[in-house]
Amino acid sequence: MRKRIVAWLCLFAMLFALVPAQVLAEDAPTIEAPEIVACYVEGEGVYIEWEEVEGATCYNVYVKMGDFQIIAGENVTDTWYTVPGDMLTHGSTYTFRVTAMDYTTDPDGIESDYADYELTFLAAPTVAVKNTSSGIQVSWDAMEGAQYYDLFFFDMEEDGEEEGSYNIPWVYKELDTTSFKIPKEEFKSGREYCFYVSAVYGDGDDEHAFSENEFLTYLDAPVITKTRNVNAGIEVTWDKVDGATSYIVMYKTNGGKWETYAEGVTATKYVVKKADLKSGTKYWFTIRAVDEDGTVSGYTSGKAQTYMTTPAVTKTRNVNAGIEVTWGKVTGATSYILMYKTDGGSWKTYKSGITATKFVVPKADLKSGTKYWFTVKAKGAATSGYSGGKAQTYMTTPVVKSAVKTSSGVKVTWGSVTGATSYTVMMKPSGGSWTTVKSGVTGTSYTVPKSKLTSGKTYSFTVKAKGAATSGYSSGKSLTYKA
Repeated sequence: MRKRIVAWLCLFAMLFALVPAQVLAEDAPTIEAPEIVACYVEGEGVYIEWEEVEGATCYNVYVKMGDFQIIAGENVTDTWYTVPGDMLTHGSTYTFRVTAMDYTTDPDGIESDYADYELTFLAAPTVAVKNTSSGIQVSWDAMEGAQYYDLFFFDMEEDGEEEGSYNIPWVYKELDTTSFKIPKEEFKSGREYCFYVSAVYGDGDDEHAFSENEFLTYLDAPVITKTRNVNAGIEVTWDKVDGATSYIVMYKTNGGKWETYAEGVTATKYVVKKADLKSGTKYWFTIRAVDEDGTVSGYTSGKAQTYMTTPAVTKTRNVNAGIEVTWGKVTGATSYILMYKTDGGSWKTYKSGITATKFVVPKADLKSGTKYWFTVKAKGAATSGYSGGKAQTYMTTPVVKSAVKTSSGVKVTWGSVTGATSYTVMMKPSGGSWTTVKSGVTGTSYTVPKSKLTSGKTYSFTVKAKGAATSGYSSGKSLTYKA
């Protein structure tokens, strides 16, 4: 009897132990497996995206090949993950797995079942983009086994969506090359665009390998509207580019390579300094636009300008025939253009085709007492700029009317000159040089004292007028003095 009671107690204890275990198994917390909604090659890896699982605090991503499995992403808090390409081999088939994790009820975490997606890893191209003068050049590396490539692009302003996702555009171009220039007519300057390329290995959806997105702001290549020689160098002018905050000025000589001359230019006009140029040399200029992020436009073939140094007017002076203007010779010049103006007036061409470096503006075209400005342009393969010039007040040469002997010497008489405040009387013996006899004469006659004369010698007498400037002088009048 005692043995039977012990047996029943043991059976009862076993049944009691089993009931809680079954209840606990039924009540144990679980979490649903995520559903994979996308899995494809993108850039240098495989992009996986899944639905969010209620109650999940994070996710684990696994890569399985045959019996071998590794964890690629642990405790991922997003609902997407890119498995790095360096973990994968081109042409190999993998099972990509995602599990949901719940750490709220168990500090060690509760992991869901796997969500699987099988995919053959096909390497995606790497894309490069750059602005050119005629559009945007898109290039990518050749992929072994690819049948062709699909090129995509879209306008971020029109097609970009928030939170980093984008409307997928239609294929822009199907290509069997590894580069293509999208014409500038497809773009608006100052707008950002997204580009990517799919390497197509077959007809299946899983046989397209998408590159990573490349972004570029398109900027028109600036068009140079004018180049010209100025006194300071060569002035280059170009059209404004939408989206540009500054410009780069580049130049080269014939047969040379483009060099950057100036960066950070904020205007649409720039003068290349004459110190950096050589007269008679042909230069080419082009411009690149830059936006606030440092994106640079392409550039055109440019515009040529032969530099001609501005002639320096070295001397102006009144002479008997008018005003004599002298300037420095310019390398490469075949002729010169003389220009003049009065105070407050505008420059006018007086004479073109001058082959010397000196010219006399005739007195018939000048007014005594008037201030004139003179400047010169050099002409050769191009025309130079011109300087601010040099001023000269014109004073008419006094006309010596007579030189007669008097008891006290020789009386010289001349006509008055407009603008003159005084006169200088000069004389020279035959075969000698002019010397000043008297300055500051305020009248229109003066008697040269006989003490300065030698009987029997022949003398010439002339006069210069003085006012804002000093006039030239004529050959004057001559006589043989007899005491």
